[in-house]
Amino acid sequence: MLSIFAKSILFITSYIPLYIILFIQYYDFNDSILKQPLLLTLAIIIVVSFILLIVLLNKIKKQKIMLRTIEIRNATMAKETNLTYLLSNIIPLIAFDFTNRQQIISFLIIFFVLLMMYVKYNLTSYNPTTEVLGYTNYFAEIYMNDKKINDIIILSKTKFPHSNTYYNVKGVQVDNNFWIITKTIED
Repeated sequence: MLSIFAKSILFITSYIPLYIILFIQYYDFNDSILKQPLLLTLAIIIVVSFILLIVLLNKIKKQKIMLRTIEIRNATMAKETNLTYLLSNIIPLIAFDFTNRQQIISFLIIFFVLLMMYVKYNLTSYNPTTEVLGYTNYFAEIYMNDKKINDIIILSKTKFPHSNTYYNVKGVQVDNNFWIITKTIED
């Protein structure tokens, strides 16, 4: 299972679209980025977030976890999850005025509360940034020896074109309901 730190990275990187939107909103084309502390901070956050996400995903890929004879049934693309995430979390946060200290503090409080909730309730699979990197969310059921184990969300670059297929799966079980699958081999 992933640590709270890894789940926090997934949450923070899910806001990369927000950071980019804010960067564009506050960019003053008449000044150098070095003379605009908010933009410099946002640029650093964007770069560090991407690096952290790529390091985390590479670390997950290199783990030696192999789960054998897993049957994934009724795998369907979770198309609405990231759209819902964008509409419910990113769009409202654009309303903050990041030139006002009180607004920045209010934003940070809301951001921290969202972080705690998303990590506590294991909602870190909702991440539009991973979609940009080629990952897709799926809703699925997992069976072992023809016995249903759980309903889960899968984050994977692997496509699940068949609804009932046995797979040898390499990946990380983030929690009981969320798996990041890095490799599948059909039987």
